Amino acid sequence: MDYRITEIRPKDGIIKDVHKTILNRPCEILALEEGNRGWLLVDVGDIDFGPHRISISTVIQVTGQDGDSGIKIETENTFYCLKRMPSKEGM
Repeated sequence: MDYRITEIRPKDGIIKDVHKTILNRPCEILALEEGNRGWLLVDVGDIDFGPHRISISTVIQVTGQDGDSGIKIETENTFYCLKRMPSKEGM
């Protein structure tokens, strides 16, 4: 997993259960194309099934790109901030 979801701000101000589940969890970006639904692969700690594919609402704007130290995502309903996790290489 390349990133950690460090912030979730719903535009309606209401934190959903899924937000509580994925906040501060490691994730990978599967799809973030403006004008389409976004997809993240999130490690929610599910030992039996592994990481879950999480659908986010239609992407309005993405600041940064995969590989950057931080990415901000604005969707139709929510703002997300992702921070790159330290590399495990050299450990």
